[in-house]
Amino acid sequence: MLENKGKTIAAAAITIFIAALLFLIPQAAFAYPITGNAVKTDEATIGAGVTPDSFLYFLDKALDNINVALTFDSAEKAKKGLNVARERLMEAREMAAAHRFEAAQRAQQEHAKALGIVQSSIGRLQRANSTHELEEEIEIENELEEHELEVEKVQAELR
Repeated sequence: MLENKGKTIAAAAITIFIAALLFLIPQAAFAYPITGNAVKTDEATIGAGVTPDSFLYFLDKALDNINVALTFDSAEKAKKGLNVARERLMEAREMAAAHRFEAAQRAQQEHAKALGIVQSSIGRLQRANSTHELEEEIEIENELEEHELEVEKVQAELR
């Protein structure tokens, strides 16, 4: 009985350790150099990074998902989700330019998932209804509008 309990605790400790490592490993270590395919925001320039045709793509997605999941403030979660959506959009653009349409479609699907996170975070901000959170919501919605213009631009390029 004690032996099983010890194995369970050890397995949990290993799982937590691996999750912490994935969170602490800088994402830049897996990123490609930023090309002309990038979006400049107030805080950063977001490029395609690891693309869906790379064997490291699952790791890039996992790190992004962990980073967003471990963010509990709705405004910060929305901002991080929007940055992930921007990255996925750039990945789709890069894959389409390279005529790798299946990979571009995967990036578009991941882009849609990231936008879903942004929308649900904005919904939580709206329900909170405090002045500070409403100001953050407006800022995020403005950034989302800019992102939608970029999406339209990319879609026009893909036609």
